[in-house]
Amino acid sequence: MNLFSEKYILGSAYVFFEQDYYNRNQIFVLQEGKYFSNLIEECYGMEYFITDEKNNLLISVNWYVIEILSNK
Repeated sequence: MNLFSEKYILGSAYVFFEQDYYNRNQIFVLQEGKYFSNLIEECYGMEYFITDEKNNLLISVNWYVIEILSNK
């Protein structure tokens, strides 16, 4: 199975779960970002955003779709 984090995230993954006032400065950092999909594979219904160390991409995940924007 080809997981999106294995394909798109090289190095660390920076994950944002909410963008409200109280949590806007909280970031989860996973040193081996390629494993992010494995980490959350049983967590259905979550919405989050992922970027890499250099902000080369932004992955937006909601209940229905994964959108990937890349500047490469």
